[in-house]
Parts: sequence; C-alpha cells; structure tokens
Amino acid sequence: MENIDRNHFELDKPITSSSEDILGYSNFSKSVAELIHNRTSSDGFVISLSAPWGYGKTSCINLVKEQLKDYNDTEIIDFNPWCMLGNQEDLFINFFLSLKPYIQKLYNLKAITKKEMKGFFNLLSGFSINLGFAKYDCKNLATTFQQSSNILEQKNEIENFLASQNKKIIVFIDDIDRLNVNEIIQIFRLVKAVANFKNITYILAYDADIVASALQQEQLIDGKKYLEKIIQLQLSLPFPQKNSLENYFLKKMNEIATDVELSDNDREIWGNAYTEIIKRHIRNPREINRLYNALITTYPIIRNEVNFIDFAIIEFIRIFYNQIWQIISNNQKFFSEEDIRYENKDQYKNQIDTLLMNLEEKEKNIALTLIKILFPNLGSIINQSVWYGSSILSYNSSSFIEKEKEKRICSVRRIRYYFTLDICEEDISDIEIRQILQNIKTTSDLISLFHNYNEKILNNGRSRLSYLLEKLWFYADEIKKANLVELFLESIYISANDYNNEKDNEFSFITTNNDTRLGRLLFSLYRVNSPDENYNYLLKIVKNPLCISEASNKIAVLGQCLGHFSSSNKHDETYITEEQYQNIARTLIQIIKKNFTNIIDVKMAKESIRFVKEFEPELAQSLLSQLVSTDNKFIDFLCSLYGTSYRTAFGGYHTKKETYISTKSISYWFDVNQVKERLEKISKNKKYKKTQQEMAAKILEDINYPRDEIL
Repeated sequence: MENIDRNHFELDKPITSSSEDILGYSNFSKSVAELIHNRTSSDGFVISLSAPWGYGKTSCINLVKEQLKDYNDTEIIDFNPWCMLGNQEDLFINFFLSLKPYIQKLYNLKAITKKEMKGFFNLLSGFSINLGFAKYDCKNLATTFQQSSNILEQKNEIENFLASQNKKIIVFIDDIDRLNVNEIIQIFRLVKAVANFKNITYILAYDADIVASALQQEQLIDGKKYLEKIIQLQLSLPFPQKNSLENYFLKKMNEIATDVELSDNDREIWGNAYTEIIKRHIRNPREINRLYNALITTYPIIRNEVNFIDFAIIEFIRIFYNQIWQIISNNQKFFSEEDIRYENKDQYKNQIDTLLMNLEEKEKNIALTLIKILFPNLGSIINQSVWYGSSILSYNSSSFIEKEKEKRICSVRRIRYYFTLDICEEDISDIEIRQILQNIKTTSDLISLFHNYNEKILNNGRSRLSYLLEKLWFYADEIKKANLVELFLESIYISANDYNNEKDNEFSFITTNNDTRLGRLLFSLYRVNSPDENYNYLLKIVKNPLCISEASNKIAVLGQCLGHFSSSNKHDETYITEEQYQNIARTLIQIIKKNFTNIIDVKMAKESIRFVKEFEPELAQSLLSQLVSTDNKFIDFLCSLYGTSYRTAFGGYHTKKETYISTKSISYWFDVNQVKERLEKISKNKKYKKTQQEMAAKILEDINYPRDEIL
C-alpha cells in the first residue's frame, strides 16, 4: 500500500483484447464476428448492440474487431460521429472521408491502379472541408447527392467499386446514445438511405432505451418502432456474469489494500456489507471503477488512521448514496456514541427515524442496514435480534479499546477521519506514535518527551500530552512488542505528578486529568503482562526512591483490585497475586519509612501515609504526626484534602470550577472537632501572618458548611 500509485486511475478505458476480458464478453463477441463474416448476402446490413451506459459496449466492439481481423476478406472502418457534431452535411462528408484510408490501403497493396484510386478519391472529395492540417476544395458532395439526376449514378459508382473488391466492409459507429436527437436521426439516415451500399455492414452501439426515449420525446414518434425499421438485427449485450463482476471488483479492491491485514471482525463486517448493500449495486465495470478511483485518491491520505474495510464501505456510500453519507457526516457524535442506555432506546429510535425521514424507502432500508453493520451500538437499538460483526454492543472498556485499536468508524475518536480526511492539531497520528516507540531508548528519553508534549499548549488550552496519553492507552500491545513496558512503568512512577495543566482537567473525552490518563495507561500495560512480569517490574520500581511519591498512590490503586483500600470486592482482573502484592507493599513501606523526610510535597506525603495506614496503622499515625507537627504544615495538609468539581448551569455554555472539603475526608485522618479547635486558634492567633489566619478561617468555614453535602 505504501507504493500505491495514486495517479493510476481507471479512466473508463475499454479493453482491446480478449486477454483483458474478465467479464466474459469474448464468447459473445466471437459469435457476433462469425455471424457477420458468414453472411452470404451482399446487401447492406445494420446491426445494433444495445446495453446501458457503463456495461462495456465499446469493450465488446473491440473484441468483435479483434475476431474479425482473423478474416482476410474483412475490412474494419471506425466512424466517430463525435468529431463532426453539427449539420447533416458535415456528417455525410466525414463518413465518406472515413472510407479514404481503405482506398489508400488498396492502392498500397496494388489491388487497384492509381487511376482507379484517383477516380474514387475524386468521387469522395467533391466538397470543401478544413481539417486544420489539410484542406479539400471541390464541389459539395451533399449537394451532389441531393440532385436527383446524380444521386443514383453516384451511389452506383461507389457501390460497384466496393463490390468489385470482394471485401466485406464493417463500419462501427459507437456512442450514438450520447448524441442529440437530430444527430441520432442523421446517423440513421446515413446508414439506411445515403450509405446503404452493398458489402457494408454497420454495427451501431447505443443504449436502446435512451435512444428510443429521446426520439419519442423530441420527435413525437414511437422510438422503438423507429429503431425496428432501421435496424435489421438488434442484439443486446449480455450482462456480465455475477462471478465475473465480483472477481473484477475484488481484484480492484486488492490492488488498493495490498498490505492490509484483515481480522475476523473485518471479514465478517465486509461480508455483511458486501452481501446486503454493495453487491446489489455493483452492476457494471464503470461503477466498480468509480469506487476504485475514489479509494486510490482518498484512502492513502488517511490510511494510518482508519480501518480499510470501514473506509471502503463508507466511501461506497458517499459515491452511490450520498444523502446517507451526508446524514452520518453531519451527525458523527450521535452515530459514534458509546454509552447508549437501554432505557433511552425509544429516544434513539426516534432520532434515527428523524434523520432518515426524507429518504426513499429503498435508501432508508440501506441506511438502517448500514447502521447495523458499522454502528453496532445503534444497531442494537434498531433491531435487537439482528447483529452484525463481533463487536460488543453495550459500552464497556474492552469493546471501546477494540474499536479504537481496529480504527473502526464507530469509535468516537476515529469517525471524523472518515469524513475530513485530515488530522487536526490535537490529534496524535498512528505514525507519530510509532515514531515515538522507535525513538525511545531510556527512561530519561520518555520523561523528556512527556515534558515536551506537556509544554505544547494547543488553542483549546489543553496540552498535547493529554492527547498523547489518551492515544497511548490503545498501544499497550505495541509497547510490549517494543520491549518498552518497564521503561513506561518506571517513567510514569517517577514523573506522573509533573504534568498538571488546568485545562487538561476539564471534560476530555475519556478522563478528567492527566493523573487519571496515566493511571489508565498503567492498567493497559498491566493487562498485557503476566502477574510475574508485573511483580518483577513493580518490585524494582518501588525500590527506587525517585518513585516513592507516585508509588504510594499507584500501588494502592492496584491493591483495590485485590480488595484492599476499602474496595468491597476483589476484581476479576488483579494483574498480580495477593502474595506478590503483599511483598511489594512491605518493600514500599520500608522505602517510605526510610525516605519520608525527603518527601517535600504534602499531597504526596499524604498518599504515602495513606498507603502505610492500610498495613501498619501505628506507623502511619507516627508519620502523620511528624508531617503536621507545625501549624503551617497542618494547614497545608488540610488544603491537600480539597477536591474540585465542575458545574454547568442547565442550558448554559459556561463551566464553573468549585473547590470543596469533605468532613468525611477529614475524619479519615483526624477528629473533626479537634481540627476545628486548632483552626479556631490559628485564625485568632496574631503571631501568624494575616494570610495564614484568613486561610485557617476559610477552611473552618468550609468545614462548618461543607459543599460536598450540597453537591
């Protein structure tokens, strides 16, 4: 795919040889050629070859020509009426000009004399026409034919000459259905009245329905009966066999997706889409080429961010059912919504009905089928008894991860790529992720990269790191394949507290802050390891004094999976055994005890004490007393207990940030009444700075009127 030639368009070019025939026209063309050659009558004959646009009439004509070239007594002449669109006189002139190469050929082969050639040329050159590169000046041939005293004599001379050569002349006239009505009638008058010579067979190619309809509308005549009078043998091009057409279609798709690895889910989704939607519409090579040309143009632009199967399906919809495509494009959030709740099913059904209300019944059915195939969450709402693909239809982290990893259009993070074909500034491309994984060699490399991305603030105020962390969640398998798991784990444990950006904490798609994003990344990395691998990595990490601050929090969260830290149940996935966890906990507690005085940040010190309290309450109380031994540190500790919430007024556009302190969180550490007494003393003690007194008073007020009870 990397080497795909985006300039190699299928330009609707007809085939010229049976070796190129993949649609099964060769046998039909051979039969037509034999029919023409085996005719025993020398009278002029008119054959029509009819088929709708795009079904390969010109290709079939070329195959007939190929067969006729095997016969020495047959001469092929192409007459293209497109080169002389204009009046009747020009059409007649150009037709007779088309006979000249045949006469020249006879002379070169010494089949006729120079005198005979000159006489015939004079006969055919009785007109004045400027072709740009040559000019003929003689009497007007059309005028000659229009003179009743000469027309029969002139025609007889031409006919006698042609008959004397004992050659069957086959004149092919293609694309008649692209002419206007007057020009169509001129063609039929030419072959039936003006140039109906002996030994000449005309093959006229057109769409009979279009020509008959045009004649009926413009000339108020019965088009079909008119054609019956002109055409002596009406042939219909056989439609391509389904197998042949399908093989051609798959051949063109494979030319695009040369390096695409399909999953079982891809094959199932493609099979359903092809059977239910695509197969019914692909009726001729031209439609296949339209899709092929679109895909070789659009897919390479965005190939690293989309799933090929989903993209091919949605491009098919864009080309052949554009109104459906527009509906999905204009409602991307609705179609990719993850958390679809069963109790709201009627609301979703009504929304789908509203979006599709202006579609014809056929297109509406196609749209509903498409939704079931590409958007399984909504598909479950449309018809719960019909499922397409193997994706889990109700929201959970596993299904979400799979959709993102497979780059499906139903992923809320991916859907816009299918319609914009572009990466916006906040997006982290898959190519960028792969380059990061290739370039990282050490923990310092990754920490430095995290810091650089954190310093890049986008127009929306968020750091680029927040988007990188969200994207890395889906690359745990690739990180493991690159042998970078330990490096990532250590980097997160060392530096997770360094990436706080106010805007990164507001309403991102997956998470609420960078700490949570890093936590999700940790668990995605745990998930790809065995318990023994996780144990060995983590035991090494907790022994590193640089990791103390984050290890207390991160190891505590891991402990919740095993039922520790007020977790009511043990999780199905624990990522580590109880015995291994206990050993890691003991090791971490010893490191905390040894290095506690080096923990400068009060919040991190609090997390270390919280961890110790789970296993050694007395040691935890000793560390807490040490931490809040002064009133300043006491106030700092209470400040670390504040939480943050974001409120949006109903129907409003602005979000308000609020901080609050919970009496419940205070009681975990202290006696609430003792805290109030101590704050009261600090707020009134003039030995403290005014700012310290005011802070103590504020905390006291927040405790007395806790906001968490309002929230």
